[in-house]
Amino acid sequence: MNDRQLTGLILAGGQSRRMGQNKALLRYQNQTFQDHCHQILKQAGCHKVFTSSNELADGMNDNFVDIGPVAGIEAGLRHAVSNGYSGLLLVMPVDMIKLSPASLVALVDNIGAHDLLSFDNFPLPLVMQCHSAMASEVTRLATGASEQDGMSIKSMSRALNSITIPTINSEDMLNINEPADLDKLNLTP
Repeated sequence: MNDRQLTGLILAGGQSRRMGQNKALLRYQNQTFQDHCHQILKQAGCHKVFTSSNELADGMNDNFVDIGPVAGIEAGLRHAVSNGYSGLLLVMPVDMIKLSPASLVALVDNIGAHDLLSFDNFPLPLVMQCHSAMASEVTRLATGASEQDGMSIKSMSRALNSITIPTINSEDMLNINEPADLDKLNLTP
């Protein structure tokens, strides 16, 4: 495993329109999605885990409005750097509860000197460098996005020195976006 300091970020700032309720508060294996993601990130080697959310009491608020998950990444990166964390930032969405720590470790182990790394055909989860220059660059991108009505994570990745690797386990990449997805997993909201 990579020996750089590893900080985790859970993206839980979506509006959950399709689900009809905050996905971070849904339950899986006797805990909330947020708590489950926190546990996965800790098992993957994160020393500290933050949540980006404008709605959760323990969440960090976005610094930009209506630009999508890039705002959560920007807030998490800024928060980590301003609190003295450096090394790598491992980012996962709150609705990918099937992610395994092994898949996340594969991202960490393969980033090398690149700015950002994700799996082929999946913008999230991702791992990125965590330092002040990267935070400034992502803030610059978010500022441009707010002026242009949003930015996708794919666009952010293309603007950085990023690469992808093959997906380790496609079952890990399941998103829980609507009640039918919960039904498939035998879960209840």
